[in-house]
Amino acid sequence: MWYSLSKTLAEDAAWKFAKDNNIDMVCINPGMVAGPLLQPEINFSVTPILNLINGSVSRNKCSGTKTFPNLSYPWVNVKDVAEFHILAYEVVVEDIVWLRE
Repeated sequence: MWYSLSKTLAEDAAWKFAKDNNIDMVCINPGMVAGPLLQPEINFSVTPILNLINGSVSRNKCSGTKTFPNLSYPWVNVKDVAEFHILAYEVVVEDIVWLRE
């Protein structure tokens, strides 16, 4: 909870700063970023993916059988995130809001 709150407050402050100083700003907020590992160990971001692949999923409390959660996962490939950052910096798009709350 605190991590999400701090990210939200920081983004709000960044938007205010950009507006007050007449700065163009772009926010990119991927859900969870995963991609090629730089180290030989499995890291925190990859563990949920590995658990789905190898069958380490939750057990149904009533039947005791393995079940897959009925969820959607906001995973994004790190290479796509990097490309989007470059495009956000290089491509000028006037007055387009992709997602507005």
